[in-house]
Amino acid sequence: MKRLAFIPLAAMALAGCQDATQPVWVDTPHAAALQLSSMAYFAVDPFADAVVENGVNDQGQGFPDPDGVLGNLEVLDPAKSPPVVGVGVNGFVVVDMGFGEEILDGPGNDFMVVEADGSLLAAGFGAAEPFAVSVSNSPTGPFVTLGTRTGSGFLDLKNSGLKQARYVRLQDAGGFSPSGADLQGVVAFNVAGVDLKFTPHTINRRRKAEHVRGHVRVPRGFDIASASIVLITALDEPSPTPPPYFSTLSIPGTPSVNGRVVTFDQAAFLDEATDGTNVIVAIELTSVSDEVVYLFDLISIRN
Repeated sequence: MKRLAFIPLAAMALAGCQDATQPVWVDTPHAAALQLSSMAYFAVDPFADAVVENGVNDQGQGFPDPDGVLGNLEVLDPAKSPPVVGVGVNGFVVVDMGFGEEILDGPGNDFMVVEADGSLLAAGFGAAEPFAVSVSNSPTGPFVTLGTRTGSGFLDLKNSGLKQARYVRLQDAGGFSPSGADLQGVVAFNVAGVDLKFTPHTINRRRKAEHVRGHVRVPRGFDIASASIVLITALDEPSPTPPPYFSTLSIPGTPSVNGRVVTFDQAAFLDEATDGTNVIVAIELTSVSDEVVYLFDLISIRN
């Protein structure tokens, strides 16, 4: 199974590719930068692709690698080398979401930052720690501050004055020494290039319905062969199917003929869904060529 990487047509031409008439999918180990000639291109996904400024304050915390905040979020096992970065006291990183993958100012919360300590998306790693979040469309700023979160938290571009943001600055704001905030990843809910929106967006258990539909937007040339829900959890409640990220949870869906809508059985969905606002749902899409992409949305469940 290959991780999804998509090279836009314009990028292919600039890189000197012979055939720039069709998009190209290539196999990459994760969502980090893909090197072509002297230029860098990034996977089409809702995750951070590259670190553009490393301000980690390495105080011997054991996991100071800034790349720990990149790519697909994986299950955090404290017994293993954690896929996180401990930025250190007052330390920071600036990440690039990728060209054509900017966070968009859309309805509701636009993205989420996962802080490994105390997060129910990465439980068992310690107490939640605070971090400050700011955004920009330039790697050197100026950055617009969105606020401080303790543990994993949601962010909205609504009052930032920005319609989109490509770069995210994450800085420790009072974490424990020596590691500071332990940052696991950035997930965009409203993202350029790919998109997922469920209908209905608020599900009422008392209203009988047969289906929940995920409306998807993927790059041209990504023909969906199969789809499944791999995550349903809320930040304020334990996941009903731990470990929550890319675990054994798999609710199959049926893609439409045009590949723009994936239909899921509502009963199976509600068996796994928690009550409350801001329920995080992730689906895994696999193409006919065995490429894989993950998309996220926020919905609400009501009794």
